[in-house]
Amino acid sequence: MAIKLLVTDLDGTLLNGEKKISSRNALAIQRAQEKGVKVTFATGRMHKAAVRFAQEVNLDLPIISCNGSVIKSCDGKTIFEHHIDDKIAREAIEFCLENNWHIQWYIDDELYVNEIKPDLWTGYENVFKIDVKEAKGQLDKYSRRIVQMVILDKAGHIQSIAPKVRDRFTGRLDTPITSDHCIDVVSIGMNKAKGIEVLAREYGIRPSEIMVVGDSDNDLAMFGYAGFSVAMGNAFESIKAVADAITDDVEADGFATAVEKYILGD
Repeated sequence: MAIKLLVTDLDGTLLNGEKKISSRNALAIQRAQEKGVKVTFATGRMHKAAVRFAQEVNLDLPIISCNGSVIKSCDGKTIFEHHIDDKIAREAIEFCLENNWHIQWYIDDELYVNEIKPDLWTGYENVFKIDVKEAKGQLDKYSRRIVQMVILDKAGHIQSIAPKVRDRFTGRLDTPITSDHCIDVVSIGMNKAKGIEVLAREYGIRPSEIMVVGDSDNDLAMFGYAGFSVAMGNAFESIKAVADAITDDVEADGFATAVEKYILGD
């Protein structure tokens, strides 16, 4: 199998529970690049929350962020960007606020919330590092040019929230569940596969020459697009069911195991 492009998800795939890239995973990326394989990330994170990991492992390609809605180089040059329809985005924000669900959204690589309430999100101290901005009800001003929204719930209600959101926005928004506390919200048809397609076309790489690694529902589209897909041992069952191979758990460096086996031939 001649892999020319390796695309990996971040959380639950490349990043361990401490949100770090292990030395073994970093080495696997380095060795793949030395072999001539191009490597990048495809993540639901905003670019600003992903770029430091790309710099850490010296990625040689732009990063696919916001589930394919944004592609930027590590130095911030925009390759591609897609915005959710302004009216639909505002409706989604208002719908969440009416239901007392926490929602955040991304505009020009900045994170917005209606109001900062640290008690609603135990990890907010990490979010502060990327300068959260408050809309404070000014949605006319702060609901334009949104590339992605994220609904968060740490109380375990995501599985009950998701169908309500989907019922309201079926045919208007895609809403993959990305963890037990997170729903990503993007325009219909925007996904990681779209981002990979843009990069693959730029570098003359065919889908059959692409390997992807992931763990959750927002990875389904890229699993369907790439020639070879690897699900993490901790992946959702929906991902494992369509994967070409299943590797070890994220805490056991399953990403590195897959790269070593299918790209490096170890």
